[in-house]
Amino acid sequence: MFDATRAIICLLLLPLAHCAAGLPARFTGPLTPRAGVCDAAGRAVLTLHDDFVAFAPQEGTLILSGKLQADGTISAHWSPANGPAHAAMGWTLTARVSPPSTINGTYVTPRCTYTVYLTAAGR
Repeated sequence: MFDATRAIICLLLLPLAHCAAGLPARFTGPLTPRAGVCDAAGRAVLTLHDDFVAFAPQEGTLILSGKLQADGTISAHWSPANGPAHAAMGWTLTARVSPPSTINGTYVTPRCTYTVYLTAAGR
């Protein structure tokens, strides 16, 4: 009975061990206006789950979804409509992970370009 219980506990904790060995799951930091007609500087939150990325500029006003590539690059996008006629209206994040705990990149809206510098939450 003891060995079966230990095996079940180990199986339940295995995903946590994977997270601890990999990148932190949540990053936060400033959005700094760089070019265009921009709102004031703000903050952003980026959440990782395996290779899925959710980027929330201005702390959740909008959520861009995307992927973390094997080489450490991140690309996320949100567009109000599909099709080439609306391509210019997209919001994009292009960034790179610098292990173990920072993400640097560019967030582009239809009106502004921001510099993004995020650090692992709690660091």
